[in-house]
Amino acid sequence: EASVNPAQPTRYRNRYIRMASEYILNHYQEPGLCVQDIAQALGISDGYLSHTFKKETGKTMVSFITGTRMQKAGELLLSCRYKVYEVAEMVGYRDINYFSATFKKVMGCSPMEYMERHA
Repeated sequence: EASVNPAQPTRYRNRYIRMASEYILNHYQEPGLCVQDIAQALGISDGYLSHTFKKETGKTMVSFITGTRMQKAGELLLSCRYKVYEVAEMVGYRDINYFSATFKKVMGCSPMEYMERHA
């Protein structure tokens, strides 16, 4: 899988992909964020957006949204100002267990282990 830095939406050739990645950066904390919302905001079909996004970035939109959320969660966890459940809510997860499982899958360790390793 191509690694994608969500902090750099300008690197994409396709303007819709740039706009979609910027939209994700601005809305990742919304629990219901989905491809349909993003496509609607951009005024294009979700099928076209999904296909073009995968072609340009090598990732599905869902995995890009998840990756963005986990990257932001990592930054928030390292700030040491928030509890894990607060970070989960701040990046769009209502279910702490689902957040923790997703974090571990994406980042390779639990949120607590992540904080300990980077303390």
